[in-house]
Amino acid sequence: MTRRLLFATLIVLVALASNHQVLTTGGPNQRSQQCTACIPKERPSGSIKGYVLDSRGNPMVGATVHARKTDFEKGLLPSTTTDVEGYFLLEGLEPGEYVVYAGKASQGYPEDLAALYSDSVSRSNTIVNGSSGSDLVLKLRQPLGQLTGRIVDIRTRRAIRFASITVRSIENPSNYLETGPDEKGRFRLLRPRIPFNLTISASGYRTWTGGGRGTSAIGTVWGGARGKKLIALRPTKD
Repeated sequence: MTRRLLFATLIVLVALASNHQVLTTGGPNQRSQQCTACIPKERPSGSIKGYVLDSRGNPMVGATVHARKTDFEKGLLPSTTTDVEGYFLLEGLEPGEYVVYAGKASQGYPEDLAALYSDSVSRSNTIVNGSSGSDLVLKLRQPLGQLTGRIVDIRTRRAIRFASITVRSIENPSNYLETGPDEKGRFRLLRPRIPFNLTISASGYRTWTGGGRGTSAIGTVWGGARGKKLIALRPTKD
C-alpha cells in the first residue's frame, strides 16, 4: 500500500514538473516577441513652436494651427490653438518636412488648405529633426468676407435642414467646397476671393443656382464684406 502511494505521488510530481516546464519554457523567438509587445513605443520628440499674428500684426488669440507633413496621405493632422499671446506649440511630431498653417474662420481667416482659399491662407514650410527649432511667425492675410443666409421652403417658410450647399470656382470647377446648414437652415461660409458660384439643393426641391430660372431668392443682398441671403426653395412639383 505504501509503495503504491509513493509511486502515485511520484507520478503526480513528475506531471506537475512537466506542466510547469511547458508553461515557462518557450523558444527564444517567442520570448522575444512577448517582451517586444510589452515595451511601449516611444513618442516622437519633434516639435514646432511659434506665433500667429493677424493681418495687422497683432497676436491672434484662439487661432487653429495645423502641421501637415509633405508626404501626408490620410489621418488626423496635428493641431493646436494659440494662447493670449498668439503662441502655439505642436509636440510629438515625427522627423520630416511640414507645412504649418493657421486660421480662425469666425474672424474671416480660412483654417484649411482648400483650393478655393489657397491664396488666402498663410503657411510656412519647416523641417522637424527631433529637436525644437526657432520660432515660426505666421502673419495672416486679409480676412475674407462671409456669406450668411437661411434656407427655407417658399410656401411654408420653414427651414430646410438637409440641404446641400456648394461653393464652386468658375475658372476651375474641380475646386469646390460642400457643406450644409444648421438645424434652423442657417449657413455661414467664407467668401472666396476668386469668382465662384453658389448652388443650393435639397431632395424634393428645385436647385437654386444664384437666382436661376425656376427658383426664387427673396431678400437677396450682396454688398460690403458680408453677404446675406434668404434662399426660398420651390418644390419640384410646383
